[in-house]
Amino acid sequence: MKAQIMSWPIGSTDLNDFFCQLVDNIQEYNEVWMIVESQTDEDYVKSTLSNCGVPLTNVIFIRENVDSIWSRDYGPEYMRTPLQEAHITDAQYYWTRTNDDVIPYRIAMREEIPAHEARIDFEGGNFQSDGYGHCFYTDGVYEANSTMTPEQVDQVFRDYYNCKETTALQRLIGEGTGHIDMFAKLLSPTKWIVGQYPVGDPNYQVLEDNAALLASLTAYNGQPYEVIRIPMPPTTPTALALDYGDLLPRWDTSEGGPSLNLQEIWRTHTNSTIADALVLVPIYGKGTDEEALQIYSDAMPGHVIVGIDSEAIIPLGGAMHCVTMQVPEYPPYDGLAFHSIQDLSEVTGNGNGAIDPGETWEFNSVLWNHGSDTAGSVSARIVLNSSVSSRVIMLRDSSGYPDIQAGGIGASSRTYRFALDEAYPCGEPLIFDLIDVTSSLGEDPDQPRSLKLNVGSETVITRFWDDMESGSGGWTHGPISGATDLWHQQNNPGCFPAGSPTVDWAFNETSDCNYATGNRAGGNLTSQTISEITASSRFYFDYWRETDFCSRIFIVPAKDFFSVEASDNGFITKTTLLELSCKQPSHAQWLADGAYDLSSFAGKSIQIRFVFDSSDADGNRWRGIGIDDVLIEDRTYSCSAFTPPLPGEVPEGPDSPGEPVTIRKSGTNLIINWDMECNAGYSTDYAIYRGNLSSLSSGTWDHIPVVCTDTGHDLTETFDAGTDSYYFLVAPHDGIVEGSYGKKSDGEARPASSSACYPAGGGSCQ
Repeated sequence: MKAQIMSWPIGSTDLNDFFCQLVDNIQEYNEVWMIVESQTDEDYVKSTLSNCGVPLTNVIFIRENVDSIWSRDYGPEYMRTPLQEAHITDAQYYWTRTNDDVIPYRIAMREEIPAHEARIDFEGGNFQSDGYGHCFYTDGVYEANSTMTPEQVDQVFRDYYNCKETTALQRLIGEGTGHIDMFAKLLSPTKWIVGQYPVGDPNYQVLEDNAALLASLTAYNGQPYEVIRIPMPPTTPTALALDYGDLLPRWDTSEGGPSLNLQEIWRTHTNSTIADALVLVPIYGKGTDEEALQIYSDAMPGHVIVGIDSEAIIPLGGAMHCVTMQVPEYPPYDGLAFHSIQDLSEVTGNGNGAIDPGETWEFNSVLWNHGSDTAGSVSARIVLNSSVSSRVIMLRDSSGYPDIQAGGIGASSRTYRFALDEAYPCGEPLIFDLIDVTSSLGEDPDQPRSLKLNVGSETVITRFWDDMESGSGGWTHGPISGATDLWHQQNNPGCFPAGSPTVDWAFNETSDCNYATGNRAGGNLTSQTISEITASSRFYFDYWRETDFCSRIFIVPAKDFFSVEASDNGFITKTTLLELSCKQPSHAQWLADGAYDLSSFAGKSIQIRFVFDSSDADGNRWRGIGIDDVLIEDRTYSCSAFTPPLPGEVPEGPDSPGEPVTIRKSGTNLIINWDMECNAGYSTDYAIYRGNLSSLSSGTWDHIPVVCTDTGHDLTETFDAGTDSYYFLVAPHDGIVEGSYGKKSDGEARPASSSACYPAGGGSCQ
C-alpha cells in the first residue's frame, strides 16, 4: 500500500488516543493522508499528535470538507486493469453526508486517475475482495438497494467492481451496520478469519453458516479458502457515557441516513487494518484479546501484530478498519501489450483503401515490451470481435514475434488475415483484441488492449465547435425565474480546472467557489444558432458537476437539476438530451458526454442550452457546473461492397509431392493430397471440415471423412459448385483421437462422420 486515508474526529477528545496510536503505527509503513477541513483543524491535529509523542514523519494533510470519520465507507475503492492501471469506483454514500460522498472524486483528481460512479448504495465496510475477482459482502446490501433485485445488485458489482464472482454472507442479527468487516476479514487472497460466538448466542449459527460457506468456495489457486476462527468479544449494553463532543450529530439517524444502536456495543476483532507488514487489531480488555492476537500471529507469519485499545470508538459502530481506507501502490506493468497494427493491406477487394464488406485484409501486429528484460519466444493471438460476428471471420489469428528488447516493440513475423461478409454493415466497428500472450517472461492470457477500425470510408463534417478559449463564442446566459444566475467564463486557476486547456463556462461564485448565495441559484447558458443539422448530426460536450446529493431510494425531493436541451424555436418547445438531479451522485471531475442524436432536427437550425437550478437556497456549498468543448458533427461512412469471386481460387495443377496437405482444383472437384503414410494396421481417417464464411464465423463446420489407403496421395472429394467461397480444415484421426480441431476429451469417441462438428476454442467438438 502507498497510503491510508483518515479523517481526524475533531471535537472528540476521548478518541484522540486511539487515533494517535493509529497514526504512530501506520506511518512507519504507509503514508497517512489525513483529511482536515481547515488550517485550524490541521493545527489541532498536529498539536494533538505532538502531545501524544507522535512525529509527523509520514503524514500528509489534505484539505477537504467531510461529514464523518468513516473513510472506509465513503473512501475510494481502487480497481486495477491487467496492465496495472488504476481507477476508482465510487458507490453512493448516505445522502445526508454529501461532503463524504465526493471524497473519491477529489482523491481521483489528486491522483490524476479516472473515477466512475457505480449506481448502487452501500458502504465500503461491507465489501471485500480477494484481488482476483471474487467479491464478498453481506445480504445487507440487498436491503440497502431494495428497488433492485439481488441479481441486479450482484451484476452492478460485476460491472463496476471487476467482480467475476460474488458471494453474499448473512449479516449479524441486531448489529446496526450490517457490514462484513464486523465479523470476517480476508487476511490474504486465500485465507479468511471469521468470528465465532459461543453456543446459544443468537448469532452463533449465523457465523457457523458463514464460515462453512466460505470454506466451501474455491480460491484463485484452485484450493478451498482456508477459514480460521476467532472469538467474538462480548456484546454489552452501553450508556454511551464517553465525551464525543460535536461528533455524534454527524451520525445522522434521519430517514435514509445511517442508524446508530445506542443500546449495545458490538465488539469485534475482525475490524482490523493491514498496512503491508503491519496488522492493527482492535482489543477491548474483555477476556478475548490475548487469544485473538495469537490467532492473528499464527495466521500471518512475518507480520507485526499490534493490538490497539478500541473500547472508546467501538460504541460508534466500528474500529480501525472503519476509519482507514487503503491507497494501493501499483507496480509498473512489466509484460507485453498490444501496441498497434501495421502494414494493413487488401488481399482481395476493390482497391479503394477502405475496409469494405466482402473484402479480405491482412496486417501485422506490433507488441510493446513494458518489462525490464528481453522477451523471447513470443507468441500471441488476436481475435476479432464485432456486434455482427456472423459477418466476419479471422482467417489467421496466431503469430510469432522476434525477441523484443526491454522497452521496445516488435512486429509479428506472420500476417494476420480476416475476411468480411458482403452483408457486413457499413460503419460497423471491428475490434481486434490481443489474447494468449506467451514469452520467456511468462504467460498473460488476458490482455486488455484492443484496436478499433470502422468498416467503410469515414467523412467528418463539423457543424459547431467551441473550446471556450476565444471570448464568449456567442453564448448568452440569464437567470431562471426567481433565481440568481451565476454563469460566467472561468480562467485557470479557477474553482476547478478548465476542461481544455485554460477556459470554460462555470456556474458558481468565484469568491467562494460555490453557489450558496442565500437564494435559489439557477440560470441558462444558451448557444448561438447552429445551422445545417442533418440526420447524421451528433452532439458532444464535456461537463464538470459537483452538486447536492439526495437519496435515490427514499422519498426525498429531487433538486439541483442540471439539464441539456436542444430547440429549433427558441425553446418554446425543446428536446431534453440529458437531465440529472440530486438523485444522481455528482462527479468532481470532467466527463466527456455524447453522442446525442440530433436527427429529429434534420434540415433545421437549432440552439443548445445548459440549465442549472438549485431549486432552493439550502446546502449549495458545492463547486457547481462547468461546460467545455462543445461539438456537433456529422460522422458518416460510405462503403463499396466487394463481391468475392466464385469458387475457383484454388489453382489448377498437378500434385505437390512433399507438401503435408495441398488442395487443387479439377473442374468442380477438389483434390486433397498429403505426403503422409497410413498408420500400420489402421485405416486412418483424415477428417476434413468445410464451411463458408457465415458458417465458420458461427463455429459450424461440415465434417467429411476421407479414408487413408495404402496407395496414399490422390484422394478426391467432389463438392457442388455454388456462389460462395469455401474454407477447409484437414486433421488426421484414428477414429477416436483426432487432430487439434474436432477432438473431444481423451478416450472419448468423436461424433459420427455425418454429424456437423463445432470446433470450439481449444479443440473441443460439441
